[in-house]
Amino acid sequence: MIKRLVVSNVNESAWSGQCPHRFDFQAEVTTRHKGNVLVQWLRSDGATGTATTLHFAAPDEMLKVTDHWMVGKKYHGWVQLRVTDAAGNVSLSKRVSFSNSCR
Repeated sequence: MIKRLVVSNVNESAWSGQCPHRFDFQAEVTTRHKGNVLVQWLRSDGATGTATTLHFAAPDEMLKVTDHWMVGKKYHGWVQLRVTDAAGNVSLSKRVSFSNSCR
């Protein structure tokens, strides 16, 4: 059902400054068919975001999903989005990496 799934950093992918620092992420999800999908953010620290339902009213529609992560220590990590359609098919985005260096 997923035609295109792209995740990116909204602000920078590397930070060197005062902590904590907020990293913002955005995903663009495009489906082949109308219907609902379940989306959930996955993180390198093992945490998972709340599962959210997206409703696609038409084929080839693109919807955006955002997330943020407050990082309060020196850390190199990643996020990715998991998309599950009504049939149980799972699509994973590429991992988007970031680096936080506290001063």
